[in-house]
Amino acid sequence: MPRGVYREIAAPVLEPLHSRYGQEQWEDGDLFDGNLEQPPCFKRKLQSLKLKHFGPAIFECQLTPIGDPSIVVEWLHDGRPIQAANRVRMICEFGYCSLIYDVAYPRDSGVISCIASNVYGSDRTSTTLLVKEEKSLVEETQLPEGQRGVQRLRELERSTAAALAAVAAVTEDVSWFLNGSCCMTSPYQLSTWLPIDCVSWVVVNKLLFCILTDTLHCPILEYAIQAQDWLTVTATT
Repeated sequence: MPRGVYREIAAPVLEPLHSRYGQEQWEDGDLFDGNLEQPPCFKRKLQSLKLKHFGPAIFECQLTPIGDPSIVVEWLHDGRPIQAANRVRMICEFGYCSLIYDVAYPRDSGVISCIASNVYGSDRTSTTLLVKEEKSLVEETQLPEGQRGVQRLRELERSTAAALAAVAAVTEDVSWFLNGSCCMTSPYQLSTWLPIDCVSWVVVNKLLFCILTDTLHCPILEYAIQAQDWLTVTATT
């Protein structure tokens, strides 16, 4: 195209909103008229929905008058406002109101209500949502696996016993206590391996404590072994 010559480009043709949402027939009284007192009215009510397992759920209804800027639409679940979530979407456009669950779980089962109100009145439509619970679906928080706790030991007097504990932190501090007193310098053989997150010791014939703390000095682990005689040895945690 030579410079200085302009071609008129037609604006793209957009699909009407009422055709986009499947609302092709409307009466004259359904449109908003500022000179009339028009309270909200649902022309199409919500329909109940049952799901055999968790999945998408869509609730739709039609609201009049169309184009009233003062109408406020609110969705409720068992009488309470629905909590915002990335799996929940709400649409209210050209008299079309919908509530969309991308994924509905058993905890979403209950009474779903849509309330529309303006200065002249209000209207409500309600329905039920039922999502069956699957036994294989676990929604509660689960603790990480793979960590090993302290194992109780029973050993004879003067024999060697080792206890190992795997921890998750890599910057922990380890303190050893014998009869309530710190025994970092003692004739007993004590071993600590922090790079591999493991704590171990050699048993003695007295009460021995090991306290493992993290960088915030919060106790993580405490272990004690007490040897009484060559016939009776107790190990406590």
